[in-house]
Amino acid sequence: MTRCSIRRSSMIAPEARRRGGERFPDDEDIRGLYKSDSYIYTYSNRSLATDDTLLRVSRDQHSFRFHKNAGTNITICDNNTTAKTKIPGTVGHGLLFSCQPMRLGYLYEVRVKHVMSEKGSEMSVGVCFRDPDYITVPAYASSINRNTGVILSHRQCDGETNCNDPRRRLVDIPDGQRVGMLVDSQLWLHLYINGVDCGPLTQLNHTFFFAMFELYCGVEEVYSLPVQEEP
Repeated sequence: MTRCSIRRSSMIAPEARRRGGERFPDDEDIRGLYKSDSYIYTYSNRSLATDDTLLRVSRDQHSFRFHKNAGTNITICDNNTTAKTKIPGTVGHGLLFSCQPMRLGYLYEVRVKHVMSEKGSEMSVGVCFRDPDYITVPAYASSINRNTGVILSHRQCDGETNCNDPRRRLVDIPDGQRVGMLVDSQLWLHLYINGVDCGPLTQLNHTFFFAMFELYCGVEEVYSLPVQEEP
């Protein structure tokens, strides 16, 4: 049996190694969520555990959790680290939120595990200014007003001539793509695609917010990744 224990430390120091073709999470993978609290996780009896078990335990312990209050077409599972659509291909009712408020300077990111078809698959990301415990989740992210949250979507680029707008990268999403966001110390919301900062896109007027993702038009499943301090 794999046991997970917690010890205090001034640094994150898990090793990166491979066994059976799989890569164990390294320092870049799991730093962030517990770094400011000086917590790290260590694993005992590794030799008795399978690679899949170790990878799953590591991701579960260090990834942010999705809130149980989500769109009606969303199922939250795997210890609240995975979100799936109930009816594949359905448009709408695909909003989900982080369980805890975001921390300034930290990247909140998901990886797309499965899309019906890369062509036309879409996601939106943003922040919600209200605790998901106390909101009625709308059918579409576009229904969220500026008093409730801020959404980044490729649809906001309709009619614009700037072909390099990073929001255009939120459509035609392939399996494996990472999509995330970070709010910096000046309250600028950054979009991240595959770990790359696409730049500050809008400045927030709130200091309390939750990460928000929308699975839309073909994106069927995502899972949360370890929260990282600003790369």
